[in-house]
Amino acid sequence: MKHTIECIGFRPLAKTTLVSFAKMRINELKLAISDATLHSPGEARWAGLPAEPQIGKGATTRRDNRGQIAYAAILEFASRDVSDRLWSA
Repeated sequence: MKHTIECIGFRPLAKTTLVSFAKMRINELKLAISDATLHSPGEARWAGLPAEPQIGKGATTRRDNRGQIAYAAILEFASRDVSDRLWSA
């Protein structure tokens, strides 16, 4: 079964590769996904699904070895190809 994905909200935010946050709806599933990320470093483009910050000891936000906030995936694409194709949806 082919699914229709529609962008129903868009919040621009230019930061490193991040272009915007989007709210998408998969019409056939009647499912809305908030805070998907759209990235575009140069000619490459991909979509990322929402994630939540990891919480460490003392209820503080955990950071990676670069000092960036570490995030845990909530949803996952079946493959990178699916993520890449969302731009053309």
